[in-house]
Amino acid sequence: GTLEHARRHVEAGVDIVVAQGTEAGGHTGEISTMVLVPEVVDAVAPIPVLAAGGIGNGRQVAAALALGAQGVWMGSAWLTTEEAETHPVVKEKFLRASSSDTIRSRSLTGKPARMLRSAWTEAWEDPSNPRPLPMPLQPRLVREAQTRIARAAHKSAGAAELSNYFVGQIVGSLKHVKSVRSVMEELVQEYADTMERLDDWSSRCRAVSRRSVSGGSSGFGACTPGKRNRSGGRDRRAVKGAVPTGCPPRVRAAIRRGSLPADPDASRRRRLLR
Repeated sequence: GTLEHARRHVEAGVDIVVAQGTEAGGHTGEISTMVLVPEVVDAVAPIPVLAAGGIGNGRQVAAALALGAQGVWMGSAWLTTEEAETHPVVKEKFLRASSSDTIRSRSLTGKPARMLRSAWTEAWEDPSNPRPLPMPLQPRLVREAQTRIARAAHKSAGAAELSNYFVGQIVGSLKHVKSVRSVMEELVQEYADTMERLDDWSSRCRAVSRRSVSGGSSGFGACTPGKRNRSGGRDRRAVKGAVPTGCPPRVRAAIRRGSLPADPDASRRRRLLR
């Protein structure tokens, strides 16, 4: 969707807003989840926001929460589960697909909807063929054809090529049929592992920041080792050979060479970090 969609929903009195990025399956807009979610979170606060689009594992759940969402809305991840009623031929096509095998097409509903790319979508995208009708006319036009395709897909190669369904770009990560229980367990475990890793990283950053402040440095000294001065802080002078792992690659190289000045000015620092 868009920021304007979210605002209109809030004006209509909704309790929750789902911010769905273009990666999602089904009707979706052109703005990515990474961009859309924080925009919507800021615009509709304090209304809770659920992030959707491109979310299928615990790392992506953690990323959505980092963007300010209170939760996530998942759809495509369930389409290849044991419990899903997805057509067997379509489910098999999902399992073989990559994240680039989807397309926003008007061919099923008359509005842009992300679905699996197939002979069906290619035919409707061909400029020499008629364009899809607007909703609600397109669904009425193709309903019978879609029904026939679904019935024949398991025994007709032509029908199988035409078969498709709405699915997001996360389809590239759906490689095995799993139970819903397994999907949920993996989501929770990966989310917990990700948060633990981020907590460890955050603790390291705070420790570096405290050392930087206690040494009176400008922040550049936070990754530059030095000798203890009389006040207990660290000297800003670089020590050749003593290279902390937290420094950018070019800074580490400069420290090893001994060419890093004691307290480089801002312009010198910027050039070095490019």
